[in-house]
Amino acid sequence: MLVPHRHKMAIAANPASGGWQKSFNQQTYNSGKSNAGLFPASHMVSEGNVGKEKNGRTPSNQRSAYLISLTFGALLCFLLNATIEASKSRTALEKHMERMAEKIVVLKHEARRAHALEIEGMRVEEELEIQKAENRRLWGLEVEQQHSLGKMEHDIRRLEEAQKEKDEEIEELFDIAWEEVQERKAESNRLRGRNIHLASDVLEEHFRELTYNIQIQSHEKAMEKYGPGPHRVAIKVELPEDEVFEGLNMTGIGLSEDTIVIELAPLDFMPHSIQIFLDQVSAGLWNDCVIFRNANHILQASPDFAGEKMMQAFVDSGLDSVKFQEYNHRFPHEKYTIGFGGRPGGSQLIINKENNTELHGPGGQAGHFGADDADPCFGKVVSGVDVIRWLSAMPTIENDNRSLMQRYIRIVSASII
Repeated sequence: MLVPHRHKMAIAANPASGGWQKSFNQQTYNSGKSNAGLFPASHMVSEGNVGKEKNGRTPSNQRSAYLISLTFGALLCFLLNATIEASKSRTALEKHMERMAEKIVVLKHEARRAHALEIEGMRVEEELEIQKAENRRLWGLEVEQQHSLGKMEHDIRRLEEAQKEKDEEIEELFDIAWEEVQERKAESNRLRGRNIHLASDVLEEHFRELTYNIQIQSHEKAMEKYGPGPHRVAIKVELPEDEVFEGLNMTGIGLSEDTIVIELAPLDFMPHSIQIFLDQVSAGLWNDCVIFRNANHILQASPDFAGEKMMQAFVDSGLDSVKFQEYNHRFPHEKYTIGFGGRPGGSQLIINKENNTELHGPGGQAGHFGADDADPCFGKVVSGVDVIRWLSAMPTIENDNRSLMQRYIRIVSASII
């Protein structure tokens, strides 16, 4: 059988060529048919004729041809392997490039997102700047308003101080005039001469002038503080609900409320009394006072029977009495009207249960100064008549003909409505 000449040959190649060299040698030695196709017949020698000449070729030429073929095959395998390696490298490079392209796409997306966030951040910053500017503007307005309020409060305090000084001046003038009237009256009583009537007329004229000035001042104060009216005041009372009063004869009363609503007279009729009463109500002085008297003709409320502190509050505020006994014939003491009782009036509130024009009108109270002296009447009950009727039915205790209630009725509140 013919086989290739088996000379061991060392071929200098890259270490990576070991694979193709081993494959080439195996193909060469394992297939005689393939060897016949790969190597010419002239290169094939028998095992018994190795070293002999054949077709004129020496063994040296055959070895050279074999080496050339072997070298060519090795180069071919090397190139093939290099091509495969290059293809793998190119495939790996392409995959790497694809990954890089995907990363670039992701980076571009992140860049766009970062750009959008940057734009949004700039917009937010602009809005914050706008808001800061608006806050500064509002703060400026607030400071300006506070300054204006401070100025207004200062002006109000100044006006109140001026009004207080004016009131004190009027009161001082009234006291002086009153003393003068008393002195002149005493003098006129002593003299009882022909000039007595003239002096009395002068004094009365002077007194009327002073009271008129007081009314003008009160009218101005009431108009400024409470407006022209009509003015209304709600007086809420605390009605007892225990067994002590279960026996009261309340048939036909049908009580459904505990508030008395009073509409005051026109301000032009009784300016001084109305101004005093509204100031008392506005200051809360009638709150927690009591209705203590249930006479046949009136109900009477006062701070005196509610404790010393209650009356002291009237005195401290300067609202414990009127400066003179104001009265107007156009607003008499008719049924369900209210006024001030006592001398001087101011801290005793009366509710007329009947027409008391004669008793509490001009000259109705014995020992009063002047023929026209009367109790001020300045309001009328417009709601809560049932409450008055209920109070009028409550039991009393006679004490110096005053008909005091067995239990005082507390005034929960008095308020301007």
